[in-house]
Amino acid sequence: METENSNDITNDYFMESVDASLKELINFLHSNGIKTTPSCAGHNENEKYFEKIFDTLEKDKEEIRNCGLQLKDIQSGEIYLFENKEYMLPWIKKDFLQNVSKYQKNGIIGIRLQGKEKEDILRLQIPGVKIVEKDNILFIRTLENTTADINEKWKLITTEIKNVLKKQMVSA
Repeated sequence: METENSNDITNDYFMESVDASLKELINFLHSNGIKTTPSCAGHNENEKYFEKIFDTLEKDKEEIRNCGLQLKDIQSGEIYLFENKEYMLPWIKKDFLQNVSKYQKNGIIGIRLQGKEKEDILRLQIPGVKIVEKDNILFIRTLENTTADINEKWKLITTEIKNVLKKQMVSA
């Protein structure tokens, strides 16, 4: 039986999981009935931070193999038990640290929009921001090197998107 993923957020604590620099944008979109995909503002953490994460993943691997690991769907709040006696992490520590240090600077959010709003956002020209459409979702991507730059970029994106959508709301 197929189930439809409506992206409805039923977890009252969802906003606690959202990166600080994305909260204003996501609050605005959701309060206007516009759905978003899971998102990430981008990060600028040091190697020690990711070493701790990898060590935690190693512990999680053992739980998955032995008694199972409880996972929580952040949008619905539902808990799932993940068990697999042969589970392996997809990387060794060195590869994990190398990949995550590069990838962490990427920010992304997907927005479900149609019509003129979608077209107007696709036409936005924000330096250092890539906006593409895939499967009827607008994906907004960033790549910044510092936390200050990440925050500033999302502040600019938030302002631009709010301006487009407010203009559409007034003319509707």
